[in-house]
Amino acid sequence: MRTMCQLITVLFCTLLCMTSFAYDFQHQFYSQGQQISLSIDSTKLLVKFDSTLSQQQLDSVIAGLGAIHSVISLEPPTRGFLPCSLQVMLGEGSWLDSLRSNPSVYLIEPYYRIEDGHPAYFSDRICVAYEENISRQYTDSVNAASGVLIERELFGMPNVFLLVNTPSSNKGIVQLANEYYALPGTRYAYPATGLRGSVFSYKVFDHYSYRQAHLKKIIGSFNEATVWDFAGLTNDVVVAVLDDGVTDHEDLPVARITSGYDFVDNDYNPAPHPIDGHGEACAGIIAAAHTNDSLQGTYPSTGMFSLNPHARIMPVRMIIEGGWLLPPEECAEAVTFSYLSGADVLTCSWGWCAILVGYDALPDAMHRAFNDGRGGKGSIVVFAAGNCGPEIMAWPGYDNSALSVGAVNLQDQLWAYSSIGPYLDLVAPSGDLCLKGDVFTLDQMDTLGYNPSTQEFCGEYVSWGCGLQPRNDEDYDCRFGGTSASAPIVAGVASLLLSRDSMLTSDQVYAIVCSCAVPIGATVPNDTFGYGRVDAFRAVLSIAHGDANNDGTIEIGDLTAVVEYVFLNGPDFFPSHLLGDYNCDGLVDITDVQLLIDYIILGIGDPPVKPCYQF
Repeated sequence: MRTMCQLITVLFCTLLCMTSFAYDFQHQFYSQGQQISLSIDSTKLLVKFDSTLSQQQLDSVIAGLGAIHSVISLEPPTRGFLPCSLQVMLGEGSWLDSLRSNPSVYLIEPYYRIEDGHPAYFSDRICVAYEENISRQYTDSVNAASGVLIERELFGMPNVFLLVNTPSSNKGIVQLANEYYALPGTRYAYPATGLRGSVFSYKVFDHYSYRQAHLKKIIGSFNEATVWDFAGLTNDVVVAVLDDGVTDHEDLPVARITSGYDFVDNDYNPAPHPIDGHGEACAGIIAAAHTNDSLQGTYPSTGMFSLNPHARIMPVRMIIEGGWLLPPEECAEAVTFSYLSGADVLTCSWGWCAILVGYDALPDAMHRAFNDGRGGKGSIVVFAAGNCGPEIMAWPGYDNSALSVGAVNLQDQLWAYSSIGPYLDLVAPSGDLCLKGDVFTLDQMDTLGYNPSTQEFCGEYVSWGCGLQPRNDEDYDCRFGGTSASAPIVAGVASLLLSRDSMLTSDQVYAIVCSCAVPIGATVPNDTFGYGRVDAFRAVLSIAHGDANNDGTIEIGDLTAVVEYVFLNGPDFFPSHLLGDYNCDGLVDITDVQLLIDYIILGIGDPPVKPCYQF
């Protein structure tokens, strides 16, 4: 290691050399010990004008610069630099010297491209890291001689600086980075990009996604910022579908289906009867695989999306072909089997339109699942409120151990068939009854299941296909509806919460799902809509506050992100601004910074408020 005297000597000589260089556009820089080659697009230029100019003055200045053809509106602005197209080639004539000397022009940079042809938007900053024994006196003297300013030392990274170029350096940003890189005691130096990184949201390209308005209603802004953009949603959650059976599908591969049981035939093959598709439809709403590759998404076989593409389905068959339920005691066995076999969530789109008394086994099994499932944290039990009309809620869905779910249309109006009452918890989007609905989901493959069907539903025969283009795809059910479709929507939302935080208790999940519903009605809760329409985005957001960098944990990166946002005009938080709101007051401010410091750095503070009902 060089002594400080040697470093100062070398520094002095280097500075002499640096000041003798002419303003130059260079064609390489160094990163991780490798030379990165650059090319220059001679038809464009990045120009940073005097920031005090009004828009009218700026337009006038640009019009007076004969070499500039126009500002490229489609290119993103880069720390105040405007990308401009040129009338002449970059290397022709002396106009570049006159541009540099124009008092309205602050800095100029070429339009670089890296080796693969992609643009490299360098602006006015370089990132320089020195060895830890290099003094601040040394670095300040280098900066003064180079004509650059310190923007800041990077948080938690001693002797790593962001430096800002000024006109007094008379150098381009790549040349400056190379000269800093050559200094003794430098670990690395490179031109920092001037663009904030793009936020890459989770995009879905499933071929029939345009048919799935009911799920789009609750996930966020489709293909912009959805619930799936929250970190931590890839963890394994098992959802038991207690119904008429579930089988594998091109959108629900066999690897995503766990071992289940058939309580109708008393065996371990809980596949549906050839004419049934009710359980398959429920499973599709919860866990159909997503296609998030745009190329694959151009083919019709890629199908539909679901609420939780990482959930696994446990098929539990307890509905006889034709839609008849087993007796309550045997349904109790199905519930018990589900939670004892590891189901985190149970979804039940069935019940009796009657107040049944003296049938204690089924409510008892539900209570045990709610209290004892998931190792004592409780399994989530979701029931359809019933298609019994306003007179009565279906039994046993109104039991206090279950989330009872009614049905609304896409305008948040209650369907006339949907049961209501004081035990209703919330509602979810659905369609009409008797295979006349419009909820798009899975059916059994090929000619099995509902579609196409000549079966009798609600007293009349139905003969139909989904009319899907470019082919009539028989593997999907486009006419599902009723509270049968609403319940698995809520079950899917619950599975997302447990995927993000497996330590949540059943009580907490129930409270979150209800408190995060979109309120409907003058008073909430009410007998018609409960707490309102379920909302997956709001529910997951409520347990994600404080995770500013959206990586699924609360750590130093979150503090850095909030510091940059509050003090340095740093980037906002994705997929929601409220990720940075540590203390749940609806603001991202210095208080959140202090709380993060207390919790992460000092170890004396409380974890972020969770759940947080700020939307």
